[in-house]
Amino acid sequence: EVDVVIVPVISPYEEVRIEIRTILEPNFHLVYLQADIESLKHRDTKGLYSAADRGDINDLIGYSEINPYDEPNSPELVISTANKVSLEESFSTLFDYVNKAIFNRQLSNIVYG
Repeated sequence: EVDVVIVPVISPYEEVRIEIRTILEPNFHLVYLQADIESLKHRDTKGLYSAADRGDINDLIGYSEINPYDEPNSPELVISTANKVSLEESFSTLFDYVNKAIFNRQLSNIVYG
Protein backbone atom coordinates (compact mmCIF):
# COMPACT_ATOMS: atom_id res chain seq x y z
CA GLU A 1 0.00 0.00 0.00
CA VAL A 2 1.27 3.45 -0.95
CA ASP A 3 0.06 6.82 0.22
CA VAL A 4 0.28 9.72 -2.20
CA VAL A 5 0.51 13.14 -0.61
CA ILE A 6 -0.04 16.19 -2.78
CA VAL A 7 1.20 19.39 -1.20
CA PRO A 8 0.07 22.58 -2.97
CA VAL A 9 2.81 25.14 -2.46
CA ILE A 10 3.53 28.40 -4.19
CA SER A 11 7.24 28.12 -4.83
CA PRO A 12 8.22 31.06 -7.01
CA TYR A 13 11.99 30.52 -6.93
CA GLU A 14 13.94 27.75 -8.67
CA GLU A 15 16.59 27.76 -5.96
CA VAL A 16 14.03 26.70 -3.34
CA ARG A 17 12.58 24.00 -5.62
CA ILE A 18 16.05 22.52 -6.15
CA GLU A 19 16.68 22.46 -2.40
CA ILE A 20 13.36 20.73 -1.67
CA ARG A 21 13.91 18.23 -4.50
CA THR A 22 17.31 17.34 -3.02
CA ILE A 23 15.76 16.71 0.39
CA LEU A 24 12.79 14.65 -0.82
CA GLU A 25 14.17 12.68 -3.77
CA PRO A 26 13.32 10.11 -5.01
CA ASN A 27 9.79 10.77 -3.72
CA PHE A 28 9.49 14.29 -5.10
CA HIS A 29 7.46 15.01 -8.22
CA LEU A 30 7.17 18.64 -9.25
CA VAL A 31 3.84 19.41 -10.89
CA TYR A 32 3.75 22.86 -12.44
CA LEU A 33 0.25 24.33 -12.69
CA GLN A 34 0.89 26.79 -15.48
CA ALA A 35 -1.44 29.76 -15.78
CA ASP A 36 -1.31 32.83 -17.97
CA ILE A 37 -1.76 36.28 -16.41
CA GLU A 38 -5.24 36.76 -17.91
CA SER A 39 -6.46 33.52 -16.30
CA LEU A 40 -4.96 34.57 -12.98
CA LYS A 41 -6.64 37.97 -13.16
CA HIS A 42 -9.95 36.32 -13.99
CA ARG A 43 -9.73 34.01 -10.93
CA ASP A 44 -8.33 36.66 -8.56
CA THR A 45 -10.86 36.73 -5.72
CA LYS A 46 -8.66 38.97 -3.55
CA GLY A 47 -8.21 41.68 -6.18
CA LEU A 48 -4.41 41.53 -6.01
CA TYR A 49 -3.86 42.05 -9.74
CA SER A 50 -6.23 45.03 -9.79
CA ALA A 51 -4.38 46.47 -6.81
CA ALA A 52 -1.06 45.95 -8.60
CA ASP A 53 -2.43 47.63 -11.74
CA ARG A 54 -3.47 50.63 -9.61
CA GLY A 55 -0.01 50.78 -8.04
CA ASP A 56 -1.21 49.73 -4.57
CA ILE A 57 1.01 46.62 -4.67
CA ASN A 58 4.43 46.90 -6.25
CA ASP A 59 5.88 43.44 -5.50
CA LEU A 60 3.22 40.93 -6.56
CA ILE A 61 5.09 37.70 -7.32
CA GLY A 62 5.27 37.01 -11.02
CA TYR A 63 3.57 40.27 -11.95
CA SER A 64 5.99 42.93 -10.85
CA GLU A 65 9.45 43.50 -12.24
CA ILE A 66 10.99 43.51 -8.76
CA ASN A 67 9.56 40.12 -7.78
CA PRO A 68 9.61 37.77 -10.80
CA TYR A 69 8.39 34.19 -10.82
CA ASP A 70 10.94 31.60 -11.95
CA GLU A 71 9.18 29.05 -14.12
CA PRO A 72 10.30 25.55 -13.13
CA ASN A 73 13.22 24.27 -15.22
CA SER A 74 12.45 20.58 -14.89
CA PRO A 75 8.95 19.76 -13.68
CA GLU A 76 7.87 16.15 -13.99
CA LEU A 77 4.47 17.34 -15.18
CA VAL A 78 3.04 20.59 -16.55
CA ILE A 79 -0.70 21.17 -16.36
CA SER A 80 -2.11 24.19 -18.11
CA THR A 81 -4.78 25.87 -16.02
CA ALA A 82 -5.72 28.52 -18.56
CA ASN A 83 -9.38 29.53 -18.69
CA LYS A 84 -10.01 27.26 -21.66
CA VAL A 85 -8.88 24.12 -19.76
CA SER A 86 -11.56 22.45 -17.65
CA LEU A 87 -11.04 21.28 -14.10
CA GLU A 88 -11.87 17.75 -15.27
CA GLU A 89 -9.10 17.88 -17.89
CA SER A 90 -6.57 19.09 -15.32
CA PHE A 91 -7.64 16.42 -12.84
CA SER A 92 -7.42 13.71 -15.48
CA THR A 93 -3.89 14.78 -16.42
CA LEU A 94 -2.75 14.68 -12.79
CA PHE A 95 -4.55 11.38 -12.09
CA ASP A 96 -2.96 9.75 -15.15
CA TYR A 97 0.49 10.96 -14.13
CA VAL A 98 0.16 9.63 -10.58
CA ASN A 99 -0.99 6.25 -11.85
CA LYS A 100 1.82 5.94 -14.39
CA ALA A 101 4.71 7.49 -12.43
CA ILE A 102 3.95 6.22 -8.95
CA PHE A 103 1.83 3.11 -9.39
CA ASN A 104 3.21 2.17 -12.83
CA ARG A 105 -0.24 1.47 -14.22
CA GLN A 106 -2.73 3.05 -16.52
CA LEU A 107 -6.38 3.32 -15.60
CA SER A 108 -8.95 3.97 -18.27
CA ASN A 109 -12.05 4.50 -16.13
CA ILE A 110 -11.88 7.82 -14.32
CA VAL A 111 -14.87 8.98 -12.32
CA TYR A 112 -15.12 12.66 -11.39
CA GLY A 113 -16.92 14.15 -8.48
